[in-house]
Amino acid sequence: MNSAPKLRHLLVDRESNVTTMATWPWTKTSRHLDLIDEQLGWAFQQRNDAAIAYLEEFRRQVVTARSQRLDEEE
Repeated sequence: MNSAPKLRHLLVDRESNVTTMATWPWTKTSRHLDLIDEQLGWAFQQRNDAAIAYLEEFRRQVVTARSQRLDEEE
């Protein structure tokens, strides 16, 4: 996985990504977190630092989106 350009894109579009994911159903963001965790396990086993950085940022964005949605529902 060549994650450097993907990571840059993920970081540039952070606010848009979070806003979009905040509209997703809880089950969808939950499934994304599960998949990210599985992929992180693989990336750690492979010692793939670029993939780890990408997946950790993606995970942060999903968690931020879930927090934003929770705030909006209160």
